[in-house]
Amino acid sequence: MQRKTKKPETVAYRDPYQDEAIVAGLRPFWRAEDKASQRWGGIVRLQSLVSPELSARYGSAYAKLQAAIKSFDSQETARLAGVCIRGLDALDKAATESHESFEPRAVFIQHHGKSYLVAIDRIDLPAIKAPDGVPVLSLQELIEARQIVLQGQQDALDAIQTAFQGADVSFKGSGDALPF
Repeated sequence: MQRKTKKPETVAYRDPYQDEAIVAGLRPFWRAEDKASQRWGGIVRLQSLVSPELSARYGSAYAKLQAAIKSFDSQETARLAGVCIRGLDALDKAATESHESFEPRAVFIQHHGKSYLVAIDRIDLPAIKAPDGVPVLSLQELIEARQIVLQGQQDALDAIQTAFQGADVSFKGSGDALPF
């Protein structure tokens, strides 16, 4: 006697952002989040300007809000959206009262006639306002790009030495120094 194998049940994906009750509960939060992002250059940057405890409390509330959204609980989503709005207000107040420098730290660099703004910290990138046509990079990105270039040179060198065993191969500078 042959047994039929049971097909696994498929569950259709439901997008919580298609549920009007969920979205309606989130709209005031999205407005508050946009306002804070515009003022501070992003929520992550705002969180970096306050105490770790306050930042963690907001992070916890935000995680609970995301869980309520995923569970399609519109009442809990609306309640937690209110908690997060109050959390954004608390972050804003604490950052304003901390008397720290709110300006993102960046340096202006020119290399081979091209201008760049280089953010000291990647977290400041969204807050930096650059003139049209001037790219904004972070110091971390430049260091990562340098590592990629150096690793690429080493990989190419290794491949050539493998293909031409016994050959003495090295890279010679092109005269153009890397800008980092």
